[in-house]
Amino acid sequence: MAKGKTEANAWYIAAVVLMMLILAFINYRQFAALRTTQRELQMAEEDLSQSANLLASRVVLSQRAEEMEETLAAADRFMPGEPREGEVITALQFGADLAGVTLDTLQFGARIDKETYVEMPVNMNLEGAYHPLLDLMEYLAESERALRIDEIRIGSVRESPPRMTINIRGSVFHAGE
Repeated sequence: MAKGKTEANAWYIAAVVLMMLILAFINYRQFAALRTTQRELQMAEEDLSQSANLLASRVVLSQRAEEMEETLAAADRFMPGEPREGEVITALQFGADLAGVTLDTLQFGARIDKETYVEMPVNMNLEGAYHPLLDLMEYLAESERALRIDEIRIGSVRESPPRMTINIRGSVFHAGE
């Protein structure tokens, strides 16, 4: 009987050891699954953080889009993509009228292609008094269109009413191709 009891104890001990090994294996597998899940969670959190940063930058860009469009429109008025001589003529005539001088003639010269822009020489003959001429110069300085004055010549002067002939040689610009 002692042998049967020892054999039963051996089977009992073997069963307990086997159960402990099975529990250890299950515990190991669960721990490995936990580590894998933690790595996946960390990667998902990093992806989420990157996506949040990308979304935030796109929101900022979309908010700045209107400002950028306004800046682009101002740049297009300053140096448009095409000559727009009609706009130049209208603006110069308006400035002359506003200043109180008479725009007698306005001529465009041959265009000069530069690296990033095109220069359009312009020659204006005006008639008026000194202070209105200064008002015209102020209007031209504040003009939205890129404009350079190369030379101002004052011709004959009349005393009554005080008038003089004025020749302005300069250039307006537009973006090149």
